Amino acid sequence: MKQVLVIPDVHGRKFWKRAVETHDSLPTVFLGDYVDPYPDDAISAEQTIENLKEVIEFAKNNVGRVQLLSGNHDLPYYTNFINSTRHDRIHHVEIGEIFFKNRQLFAFAHQIGDVLFTHAGLTSAYMATENVPTDADEINKMFAQRYERLMYVSRYRGGFSRCGSIVWADLREWFDTDERPEGVFQVFGHTQSRRPFIEKGHFAMLDVAGQGAFIMTIPDDYHEIDKSCFKMV
Repeated sequence: MKQVLVIPDVHGRKFWKRAVETHDSLPTVFLGDYVDPYPDDAISAEQTIENLKEVIEFAKNNVGRVQLLSGNHDLPYYTNFINSTRHDRIHHVEIGEIFFKNRQLFAFAHQIGDVLFTHAGLTSAYMATENVPTDADEINKMFAQRYERLMYVSRYRGGFSRCGSIVWADLREWFDTDERPEGVFQVFGHTQSRRPFIEKGHFAMLDVAGQGAFIMTIPDDYHEIDKSCFKMV
């Protein structure tokens, strides 16, 4: 069995620091959305930017062990597609430069064995619409400099697309159908909730509003992954 530390949506929060300090030997995956804090968290733009820099510095110091993924709130700062809520237009250029200068640290997907990590999950509907593979390397190649293919936003997020992309899919889209991509167990965030949603053998949605990170234990057979494989830390 393998273990990995999963850091859900950050949004300027510092909960990730406690997790990485106490589990500093584990492979670590950040699920994206480092910026655009929620108003109720009372996190300033300056604090958000400093936190982003600290995440990046941590990744630089742990290359090969730490993977940063991009989320829908990160993407607008280095593309021309500004369609996320709470976007910081005042600091757009400053944040964009930070992302651009460190773009080699970020990916849209990461894979450990049969476990696929993305920001919002790869639904069967989006997989069919854009012919998206379930291999992380192929996904990253597919979307390199082709950001427009990520701008699928469903009605659940105020869009008009049939489905959401791997940075935009809402958790409710998974329950619109019984179809699931085969061959991988998926881990993602994006849809903030009071608790994680875990469907045995298929997916885990771990955005719990900054309550904590998760230690994921990966069994030999991904079909056996269930809620017992996740521990909040």
